Order: sequence, then C-alpha cells, then structure tokens
Amino acid sequence: MCDLKKFKDLPIDWEMTPEDAITRHLEWGNNSYKSGRMPVNYEGEASYYFVVNTWDAPRVILIKMTSEGPEELAELSLPEDLAQDFYENVTRLKGVYPVTPKIKTWLEDKMGL
Repeated sequence: MCDLKKFKDLPIDWEMTPEDAITRHLEWGNNSYKSGRMPVNYEGEASYYFVVNTWDAPRVILIKMTSEGPEELAELSLPEDLAQDFYENVTRLKGVYPVTPKIKTWLEDKMGL
C-alpha cells in the first residue's frame, strides 16, 4: 500500500475530472471561455487529482497532469466497501472516473488531511 502522507502538501484539485485534465492540458484551443477551468498558462504547469480506474480491480490513482501528459504518482487498491459503493452509485462499466465523496473522505484520511 502506498503512503499518501508524502503527497499531503500537493495542491490536489478534488473537483478535477479526467476529461477536464485532458482539455486543460492537452487539447490546446479546446477550452470554453465560459468554462470554470482555464487552459494552462505556461509550460510545466501541473494539475494534481485522483481518479478511480476500473479496468481491472478498482484502484485509485493520484495523477500529475502537464502538457507533456499524465504521470501516475501513487496507486491504491480500493477497499471492498468503497468499491461496492462506487459500483452501486456510479457505474459497473470499465473506465476511468472522478472520485466520489466517500472515496475523497477516505483519501483525505490516508493523506492525514
């Protein structure tokens, strides 16, 4: 199990979705001026966020996204109770999704926030 406490000082964007990160960092010119997310302003600007990956056993991944692409900083298996809650409230389809409020609370506890 990864120790998330070493990442507690990162500016985690808890509202960032995988789609927002791609639009903000990788799809230049595809940002709506009415969007709440502005495109990156300089090379090297980064967003830090968590996703739930359900392609295999459900796991949570801490991502650093820049204009160079994503970098996985940490990975944790999702406990069975949180996985069941996720599947019941979000989906059973394989994919990459934003974290739910319950998963966010669990991650904040793991980070010591």
